[in-house]
Amino acid sequence: MSHGSLIFTPGPGEPPPLPPLIERLRGIGFLGAPLEQGGFLVGERFMQLVSFMGCSPFLQLEPPADGSDRFCRILFDGPLPRPRVHPDRSGRPPRCPHCRGAVSEWRERFKGEGEIACRHCGGVQTLDSLDWGRYAGAGRLFMEVREIYPGDGTPSDTLLACLQDAGTGWHWFWHGGGSPSAIDRL
Repeated sequence: MSHGSLIFTPGPGEPPPLPPLIERLRGIGFLGAPLEQGGFLVGERFMQLVSFMGCSPFLQLEPPADGSDRFCRILFDGPLPRPRVHPDRSGRPPRCPHCRGAVSEWRERFKGEGEIACRHCGGVQTLDSLDWGRYAGAGRLFMEVREIYPGDGTPSDTLLACLQDAGTGWHWFWHGGGSPSAIDRL
């Protein structure tokens, strides 16, 4: 099993309120029962709402008898007062959404600043408006599906439409390695 995650975050701006989002996700069968330690079991339609690579992925969908946290579950982090980053472990920088230029100095430039101008085109962006690709992301609200190996799980159109209906555009990405939720706090 992996320590990877499939993570979703809404686009820039005010994230949608959490209670209606949770109800919406329960309504389509993505979220199951709440867990005592926080988060949710996966819902009855989880395997239809997330597609997996390979012929037979192994996912532990229930808490193991040994009490460990090595099972697939869904956690929420936020809404947060300002964007946080799940960085790309390879060190690849995000890209400007306007010109696609690499913003390689994003860590230094965003400390204490809400917006920066792209050094390539002058376009102004926030940390959560940068294009982070499929292995990193930034936002003020995160929905994390734990124990999904990076690159294996892909959200269905139905799941993405449900998130879109809840508010602003959503970005999804895989995160893996190290501790499951190593979030950069700028």
